[in-house]
Parts: sequence; structure tokens; C-alpha cells
Amino acid sequence: MEIVVGMIKDYVQQIAAMDFSFSIHLCIEFYFSETQEYRAYATNVECEIDLELFPLLAGMAPNTEAVFPNRGFPDDASDQTRYQYFRPIIDSDFESLSFWRGFDFILKSVLDSLKNSTPIHDADSLNLLPCPYGYIVDPSFHSASFLSPQEISIDLEKYSIRPLELFSTSHEVLKKLFSQFGKSRMVFWFDDMN
Repeated sequence: MEIVVGMIKDYVQQIAAMDFSFSIHLCIEFYFSETQEYRAYATNVECEIDLELFPLLAGMAPNTEAVFPNRGFPDDASDQTRYQYFRPIIDSDFESLSFWRGFDFILKSVLDSLKNSTPIHDADSLNLLPCPYGYIVDPSFHSASFLSPQEISIDLEKYSIRPLELFSTSHEVLKKLFSQFGKSRMVFWFDDMN
């Protein structure tokens, strides 16, 4: 155990030396059994950058194996969580801009100039608002996954990680939702910041 923790600490020091950083996008969901669906308790939850925890959750910590490998973005995510992850592709005309105000979106002209190979999803397949050009996952997003409060506890304990305050608070909220609803999870993905 000490060897694994030492390797993670070495990796964190290497990341800090490279001035590498990425942020987490975190949503907290609970399962509402009456409608048999996940609902968002909180989306876009703020968290400090945690260079010890994030590489483990992202599956990027060398010589370590996460107890729960990345699962990808959940197919049954709540609408609110999906709107955080998938960006509508819109025109720059006034009507489009005013309709999608308040959403993070990607302009079609910018996307065309990127010649990006990221797949475009239609609104029906995502069960989201109709959008003429579809939806795309922001190209800077990576390592999407989801964990229950128990799974997070197991990962933290295995690698002796004490998360920073805001992540710890989110984990506590997740545990309370689990005790109230029987199922809860943290849906997360990362965003390169360089």
C-alpha cells in the first residue's frame, strides 16, 4: 500500500512540475424510484483541482489501477447532467443565440473550422431539445465516468487519499442521498485547461 501511495505522490509531483492541470465537471444524481430514473440533485458542482485524486478518477495515474475503471458517460443520466455534457451546435444568428442563451454551446462555424472527428449526436437519441445541427461532446472533455458513494470511499481508502474540501462535501451529500433514495452517484468528466 505504501508503495502505491508513494507512486501516486511521485506522479503528482511530476504533474506539478509540468504545470499540467485539468478541472473536473461533477454532477450529483439520485435515483427516483417512482419514475425509475436518475434525477440531478446538483450539476456543475465546484471542486478545487486535486492533483492527487483527479488522475486516479480519470484513470491517468501511472502504475496504479483504479478499483472501478472509467465507465464512460451513463446512458441513463438525468436531463440536467446531459445538458452539461452535450453541447448544442448552433448558428450564430440572433434567433439561435437567444434560444440557447444560458446553455454552453458550440457554433457550427467554429466546429466546421476545427475539422473535428468528434461524433455528432441527434437530439432524439439523447432525448434533448431539438437542435438542427445536433449535439457534440466538447472536444476538451475526457475520462467520463460515474461512481456510487461506496465506490468513491473504496477508491479513497485503497490509495489513502484525503480529498480537498469541496469534493469531500459532495461525497457527504452523495452518502445522504443514498440513505434517503437507495441509489445515488457522482457523474464526472474532466476538461483540459491548457
